[in-house]
Amino acid sequence: MLKKVFFLFLALLFLGVTFRLLIPSTQHAAATQSTLDSMVLQTMNDIDKNGWNAAVKGTFINWYITNPATQQNTGHDSQNDLRDYEAMVWYKALHPTDTSQDQYIQRILPTVQAEWGNSNLSKGWVYAIFLRLAKYAGSSWNTTAQNWAASNYTKVTAANGVPLGPIVEDTGANAPTCPSGYRIDQNLETGLMLIDAGKRFNHPEWAQAGAKEVSQIDQQAFNQSVHLYARIMCQGKVWDNIAKDGEMGQEAQAYLDAGSYTGNQAYLAKGEEMLDAIANPATGFIDNTNGGIWFQKDLGTGVVDTGKKVMQQFAVLQAFYTGDLLFNNRYSAATNNMITAIQKSFVPGSVPGWMYERAPDFTQYKTENWISVEASGMAIEAILTMESNSSLPTSPLPSTTPLPTSGGTLPAGSTPVSISVGLQDIGNGGDISTGSTTGGN
Repeated sequence: MLKKVFFLFLALLFLGVTFRLLIPSTQHAAATQSTLDSMVLQTMNDIDKNGWNAAVKGTFINWYITNPATQQNTGHDSQNDLRDYEAMVWYKALHPTDTSQDQYIQRILPTVQAEWGNSNLSKGWVYAIFLRLAKYAGSSWNTTAQNWAASNYTKVTAANGVPLGPIVEDTGANAPTCPSGYRIDQNLETGLMLIDAGKRFNHPEWAQAGAKEVSQIDQQAFNQSVHLYARIMCQGKVWDNIAKDGEMGQEAQAYLDAGSYTGNQAYLAKGEEMLDAIANPATGFIDNTNGGIWFQKDLGTGVVDTGKKVMQQFAVLQAFYTGDLLFNNRYSAATNNMITAIQKSFVPGSVPGWMYERAPDFTQYKTENWISVEASGMAIEAILTMESNSSLPTSPLPSTTPLPTSGGTLPAGSTPVSISVGLQDIGNGGDISTGSTTGGN
């Protein structure tokens, strides 16, 4: 009898400890989600004020924190316009009583319609944004998504697989050029989104062309020992053997998107294989001290660049969280790690937002003291994805799943958060600073 009472006492004690652990985590989750929401709104307000380039009726690429009114990069990237518009209408859909962005939505809408209404840009994340805009900003964007798919289907069928052309290694000055090759991430994602479009819009020929493109890239560019893709193929050979943070996230996310929507288990398995590789401590990507992941890894030499963090890594946050939903909390610790990174990398103050690059501990990197529209847009996409309770339209993923608060050791200062995820795909063309250039995707 005494033995039974003892074990009952232990059981109750265990339950009591469990409840004391779970209840605070829920409270922290609400506070953290509010904080993330505040970061989004602060950043959009900053872009509205300091990021508007009246000459092109679009956004600046970046602006200095110390003097935002007169020190901007006057270059223009229409991909930033698209993300800025997406962020505002998405935020508005989640916060319908907040009218702060209404006038700015109307200000940039004509530019975005002109730039993207008939886009054929061979980047799969563009198609994913069109689908979300169809949900949040009007069904006419479904037509844009179909036009994108039809145009890329024509390119892929004309090439009988992957379209080839001159490829510049990065956006740096005097970067080497491959005369005939292809960017692996962009074409892989395009093929996978063609598969989605084929089913979504009842065009099986699109899906067949996309599957052929994906198969060709997988055979040529997937590193079977590291379980990640190289970056550039040139004249039938791997030319750039670097795996970069945002590009890995995009690729894995596209596999999860296409596999989830079409029910293709092989694509789901490939996405899981890639996420396992990124999350595995042996690959060296995860920074368990400060949070987030390192910029890039040479798949040939195995060398990881630990000199900086690049904010394109938030594509990996989305993929980890999506994988966590699909694969039974498999990436809970890795997801928490990335949420820590998105909080630590935010720049508060009168000119808030995200910089393109940060030091390993998320302090200022070298002399970079400017807010980047690309980095801010990608961070906002990640946060709104987690808050939105939705994935790509009609996806079979569960709409709401709490983020696990166990499964790994979190970096110091991190807080588990219970929010929801949506499928998406991100990436951009790099962040060009005043007087210098940094490579992007």
